[in-house]
Amino acid sequence: MNVLILGSEGFIGSHCVHYFLKKGFNVFGCDLLDYPTQEYNYTKISRINPEFNILFESNQYDYCVNAAGNGSVPISLEKPL
Repeated sequence: MNVLILGSEGFIGSHCVHYFLKKGFNVFGCDLLDYPTQEYNYTKISRINPEFNILFESNQYDYCVNAAGNGSVPISLEKPL
């Protein structure tokens, strides 16, 4: 089974990556960071041009976890959307 994790390098996303890898899933992650990895399929995306089409044109997913968000708690509370 395939799972896509948006925000795979953040706190929640990275825990999701490890959870699904342990369960035997094919994990596909994306985030804003340069993070080459052999553990799972990773795609760097940009805030300016997120290129989400690339993610969905190349694979089909059984599950999608959206763990993307602002990494700063104070900013998230000040500007939640």
